[in-house]
Order: sequence, then C-alpha cells, then structure tokens
Amino acid sequence: MRGRRAGDLAPPRRPPRTRREGRPAGPSTAVRRLRRLRLSAAVPAQGPPGPRRGPAAPVPERVLRAAGSHLSDRRAPAHEERKFSAAPESLFTGRALVPTPGPCRPRAPGPLFPVGEPPGSPTSLLLSGSARPAVRGSGASAVAPPPRTVARSRHAGRRPKACWFGGRARAESSAFRRKLPGSKKERGNGHREQAQRRHRLGGAEGRQAGGEEEGDRGRPRDGGRLAAAEQACDPRRTGRDRRRVDVLAQARRRRRGRRLLTFPESFFRRSTRELVPYEPGKPVEEVQRELGIERVVKFASNEGSFGPFPAALEAMARAALELNRYPDGGAWALRNALAERHGVRLEEVAVGAGADGVIDCLAQAVLDEGDDVVLGWPSFPSYVIDAVKCGATPVRVPLRDHRYDLDALLDAVTPRTKLVFLCHPNNPTGTSNSRAEVDAYFERVPDHVLTVLDQAYREYIDDPDYPDGIEEYFRGGRRVIVLRTFSKIYGLAGLRVGYGVGPAEVVTEIAKVRRAFDVATTAQAGALASLGDEQELERRRAANAAGRVQLERILRSHGFEPAGPAVANFVYAETGGDCRVLFDQLLREGVIIRPCTGFGASGGIRVTIGTPEEHELLDAALGRVLVAASS
Repeated sequence: MRGRRAGDLAPPRRPPRTRREGRPAGPSTAVRRLRRLRLSAAVPAQGPPGPRRGPAAPVPERVLRAAGSHLSDRRAPAHEERKFSAAPESLFTGRALVPTPGPCRPRAPGPLFPVGEPPGSPTSLLLSGSARPAVRGSGASAVAPPPRTVARSRHAGRRPKACWFGGRARAESSAFRRKLPGSKKERGNGHREQAQRRHRLGGAEGRQAGGEEEGDRGRPRDGGRLAAAEQACDPRRTGRDRRRVDVLAQARRRRRGRRLLTFPESFFRRSTRELVPYEPGKPVEEVQRELGIERVVKFASNEGSFGPFPAALEAMARAALELNRYPDGGAWALRNALAERHGVRLEEVAVGAGADGVIDCLAQAVLDEGDDVVLGWPSFPSYVIDAVKCGATPVRVPLRDHRYDLDALLDAVTPRTKLVFLCHPNNPTGTSNSRAEVDAYFERVPDHVLTVLDQAYREYIDDPDYPDGIEEYFRGGRRVIVLRTFSKIYGLAGLRVGYGVGPAEVVTEIAKVRRAFDVATTAQAGALASLGDEQELERRRAANAAGRVQLERILRSHGFEPAGPAVANFVYAETGGDCRVLFDQLLREGVIIRPCTGFGASGGIRVTIGTPEEHELLDAALGRVLVAASS
C-alpha cells in the first residue's frame, strides 16, 4: 500500500474463459481481448502513477493494420472510456475485409503507423476518417448503431491474439472471416444477413449482391427449402450454434434423398445365404399393367379352373359377419370334420395356412442343424427352403423318367436322415408311382425316418392303382404324415387352408411352433362347407380329366411331348432349350405359363389345365410364337 492509493489498485484478474466451454465468444470476451491490446505502442501512458512496467514490445505491422484506427497515439487514463462501433456491411467487398473505424477520442498530432505508409492508402484514409462509409441504410436517413463502450484496464499492454470490434466481427492476425451456412470456418455473425441474401438469390446475381466476385470459391446453394432452412438458422431465432447444424442437415437430407442402409453378410444366417427365394407364378394384373394387354390367361400356378363350391361361398359370407373376432385358434370344427372323414383321431390332424404351412411347422418341430432331408429333384422347392431354414442339409436324388426313383431315395438315407419327402404326384412333372412301388418303399424305409407323403392333388386322381396315403399307409401303421390342401380342386387357393394327418406326437410338436390364428375365419368356414359337397367334387374331377386330354393334344401338336402319364391338374413338357425364352414369347401374347427353372428343370415348362376356351387361346398363341420363331 506504500506509495499508492487504494483507488490505484487494479481489479483482480479473472481466470480466462476458454472456447472449450462450448459457448461462442460474447461481449465479455471482446472486452477482455480489447484490454490486451497494446494501445500505448507510440505514446507513453498518462494518468495516475502506477507500478513501472518495462518497455513495451513493438507491435507488428499486420496487427496495427488489423486494429486500424482503434489504436490511439496516446494511452488513455485507466478509468477513461473509449467507444467503438460495429463494422458496416458496405465496407467489405468480396473476401478482402478491412475493419472500419468508430468514434473515439481526438488523436494527438503525429503519425501513428510506421513511416512509409503511402498517403491515400486504405490505412491512411481510415486513420484520417475521410474514408468512413455509411452504415446500413441509404442516404441521410441511415442511422448508425449505438456505440459500444469498453473500459480500459491494466491488461491493455499485452500482445493481441485477436481483435474484436463491437462483439460483431472477429479478426485473427490480419483478416476477418465470415461464417457461411454449412462452412467449416467461423466467419462472424455480423455478415450472416449478407450471406443469407446472397444464397437466397443464388447464381451470379446473388454473388454480386453479396459482394462476391464471379470467380470466388464456393458456389451458391439452390433456393427453396434449403434457403428457407438457412433463414431459419438466424441466431436471433434459433441460437447461434444450437440448431443451425440440425436444420441444415435436415434440408440436405431432403435434397439428396434417404440414405440407403446396408448390412454386412455376417448379419444374416449362414444357412440361408445361398437360398433362392420361391418365385410364384406371374399375376394376371401385373401382366396387364406391364404389357397393356386386356385379355390375359394364366396357366402358371396349378390353381383350380373353377371357383369355390357354392356351399362354401354361402358359408364364407356368413362367417364374414364375424371378421371383427379372431378365428378359432385350434380350428376344432374343421379338424373334427377331417378326422371323421378320414377315420382318424382329432389329435392326429394338423391344420395350417396351406400345405406349405404344415411343411414349415413340421421342419421347425423336427429338424436340427446337421440333420439330413432326402427328396427327389426336381420337385417342390419348399422342401429345400424349409430344410435349409432349420439348418438341415437337403439331399437331392435325381428323378427317373420324370418320377421319383424310390430305390435311389432309400439308398440316400443315412443315420442323420430324419425326413424323406415323397411328392406324389410330383410337382412339377405331374407323375406318380404305382401302388407296388410305394408299398416296397415303406417296407424298406428305416424306423428312424419320418416320410412326408405330399398328396396335394389326391382329389384329381381316379386311377385305382393310385394309393391313398391316409387310408393305406397311416392307418396301416406306417411312420408317415400325409399332406392335403383345399387350394386345388376345392378352389380356395386365395384363403390358404391345408392339413396333415400323422402321428399324434408329431401333430403335438407341430402345434408348438404353429402361428396363432394362422387360418382365417372365412377359410375355416369355406373348407368345412366344401367337405360335404361330393357331387361338385366329382363334377370337377371329370372336367379336369377331359381338360388334361385336350391340353396334352395341343402340346403334342406343337412339338412338345408331355411327361406322363399325368394324373394331376397340370402337364409338364420339355422344350429342348431354355424354357424362359418360350415363357417370354407367350407372355407377350397374353398367356402365362410356368418356367421350371425354380424347380431345378431349366428346359421344362408346366401348364395348368384350364377351361376349353382358355386352351384355344393357348393353342393360338403357341402357333403364332412358333411361326415367328421359324421365320
């Protein structure tokens, strides 16, 4: 306290605030940095006596030019105030930005900048005050913003790192930087409106309006949503750095579209990576839409030529009144009717969404990784798909004369084999084995194997040599589960109803993995009503037999020999080449057949039996296609 008055004590120094706090530099930061300016570079300080500080270090020229006229030629008293104003927009041209002087105390005569500064230069004009431009606005009505008052302190003698003028613009060493939306460099909030105006206008007009030359780097953004988003980023409404990145990111996402997601191969199961999805028959509506053809006939999906039974339609109409309720989860009424029809117990009947649904549940209930599944090939692809899904290995046995080779099938059985699929009649070839061949198979099959006898087309067959799997093999004590469906002759393919008859232990395990309510209310009602109409069943069976004869004759007349004898509601034939070529040519004629590449037969086609009128359309289309191919 000796030699000094209490008022001469400098205020205690506060710890500096760093930018790591996540807040942008505000007025307090500007004041602190102004206090570190060495404004006494040319004239010694005047005012109350204080502790001696040593000679001041020379100020670099670039700092003096950046500071401009805000450096005084003499040091102001410690408690005296100086005023500074923000730099107006009109001062800046392009990217060469120069600070503007503000009102300050009168300067003492004498040069401030080093000798050699040319008269009339921007620096000398700024020092003299004659080059001071007008602030925002036009003419005499423009009013300068209120000056900002900054108190000087004892920290004014330090070397500056940056210079802040009015808290609006920032100078690092020798130049200002503007902060444009989306850029990585902070360029100051004082010129945001100028940048937004330039980006809203876009193109050369926007660059000129914003003071940017035609060759400047950084092309203007498009208008529309992105410009609106940039306006929404105004710090007066959304905060300086709080929401700007989020708003602009959303605008850019809308502009370039949704980003596609990708997954590594290891994300998916190893067992299903090599699977080829099942390819159903092409829908009629899709062909009409793609090719613009009004009349399209479909021979591709082995559907019945007729619709549901009349009794089924009435039952489904009544059941539709209760569609606000879940269906019978156990399908008790339908299972009871099926058990009574086939002479088995209720516990030996499983119902699912088509025969495919029963196959899927059976595979999940029986198969483990490392098990084998034996089947003939080409055959129904669902056997392979369901086996692979469960980690089992499908063992394909080639057909012989388009029929299952039952001896080769038995030779492929190993101790790891759990299931043997016997498609009878086979899909896609439409052929079946005789009763004697099937009897011999069941005599030789090992006891650890469960045979899946798929008889989805059983109702079409009136051959006395064709064995009934439920009556002859299951009820005869064989280890077999027999599959049937309502999708074919009953005309309920769109409702997906199928069932299996097998050992009660197997049916119980199937129920554990079966989806809840997988058979709809209308499907159960339609299937149940179809079981009692034997006359309609017999009429459809006879119509299918007559249509088979007509279809085989048409195919032979065009040089395609059907595989036979066919016993189902479709006919298979070899084309002698790529079946996709014939498929594409017939598709342009409005006829849809089934290429058998997905079944493992690249040269085969499968044609469903239709009505006599549909067969005539097929005959005419084949004639046009073959004539065009030969010419």
